[in-house]
Amino acid sequence: FLFFGKITGIQFLYSKKTKITVLIACMSAILNIAINIPMITYFGALGAAWSTLFVGLLTIIISLFVAQYYYRVNYEWGKIFWIMGIFFLGSTLIVFMNILNTPYEYSLIIKLLFFIMFIFIGRKYRIITMDNFLKNIKSFFNKISISQ
Repeated sequence: FLFFGKITGIQFLYSKKTKITVLIACMSAILNIAINIPMITYFGALGAAWSTLFVGLLTIIISLFVAQYYYRVNYEWGKIFWIMGIFFLGSTLIVFMNILNTPYEYSLIIKLLFFIMFIFIGRKYRIITMDNFLKNIKSFFNKISISQ
């Protein structure tokens, strides 16, 4: 989601509406404080985390809509939803498996399945090509050999 926050900043810059960024940041800070106080009172640190997540997502969504009004970017929403959906599903499943004290072997299998799904979607949408895949593998092993 932070990706959209970076893009909206550029949209405001191109449309010469950088003042809106300040307004959205102030609104976000005020909303964060207003929601954090009751959430921390009732749920402690977990409440702070959830309220901060909620306000952050809300801020990004508002920024996205406002920025699209001033400077349109044509996002490939279908691809974005598939990638984010698989990430969210996999992350949620792993967290629940951790809460339920699932043996590591099962959790590892689930992680590998979701990793394979990411590779499959990356290949399907031509985000991962054989050329850039091999370059990344080569770069990975070069970094390992340099650090040793």
